[in-house]
Amino acid sequence: RYGPKKSDIEPQPKGCKGNDCSIVIVEYSEFQCPFCARVIPDTERLMKEYKGKIVWAVRDYPLPFHDRAKAAAKAAHCSASQKKYWEMYYKLFENQRKLSDSDFQTYAKSINLNMEKFNNCYKTSGKIDKLIDSNAAEGAKLGVTGTPAFFINGVRLSGAQPYSEFKKIIEKQLKKNDRS
Repeated sequence: RYGPKKSDIEPQPKGCKGNDCSIVIVEYSEFQCPFCARVIPDTERLMKEYKGKIVWAVRDYPLPFHDRAKAAAKAAHCSASQKKYWEMYYKLFENQRKLSDSDFQTYAKSINLNMEKFNNCYKTSGKIDKLIDSNAAEGAKLGVTGTPAFFINGVRLSGAQPYSEFKKIIEKQLKKNDRS
């Protein structure tokens, strides 16, 4: 077991709450990564199948060769300040080839963000830039070299793995938790 601690998460709201969950998944991801987008249907399936047992958190890991990944992460975090992170998350992945600043404006409007707050955050928030850099540095310390990378109760799963690989680890972790 290695990776982020259970208490170190900002969970996806469809799951349970933090330390009350049997399964904590931390995903290192970025919005220009086609492999990250490819795994979303499986992650949604897992959230439904294990509802009440699983919590999902995302950490930024913008790859240097994706020129808009960090900007997209910033747009997502600025949406989070209005409790709309996951809405922006899905918009950005649905539109991976359209990640200009004007595209972010369009997506922010479409999810009914307060545009003044969003724009102010996006233009001025060095705090969010530091958070994104910190997430990436934490991932690098944990051995993340590409995206997506997952830690399921600390067990690493790298790449856009099929649903069955996630399920295997989750079931093993649930059985381990039953014995404790």
